[in-house]
Amino acid sequence: MQNLPATYLTSFYLAPGHDQQIVDLARTFPAVTILQVEALLEQLRSILAQVTLAVEYVLLFVLAAGMAVLFSGLQATLDERIRQGALLRALGAERKLLVKARRIEFGLLGAPAGYWRHWGPNW
Repeated sequence: MQNLPATYLTSFYLAPGHDQQIVDLARTFPAVTILQVEALLEQLRSILAQVTLAVEYVLLFVLAAGMAVLFSGLQATLDERIRQGALLRALGAERKLLVKARRIEFGLLGAPAGYWRHWGPNW
């Protein structure tokens, strides 16, 4: 069969709505493998959309867990902060000074976290 003519066709474009021609081609040449690339790409898009949705849900769960840990950490140190504030008030500190100290404290805790999140490594 080496001397018989052969044609190798790697791909061709068939306009949408001509599905019957693909069926006819497959019936005429049963040894030919026909792959509908658009159907494969659509399946791939569907899988990627599902994976993206799953990652978004995981991200929301991690964000909620982080907020819960942050809140519990603040609640755990609330008594100590109240005692420190009362002691400073007894020593003559004004409420304005205590509010300013808390803002500075939380600012110093949040600034490195924000810096790391924005300019840190992109893992």
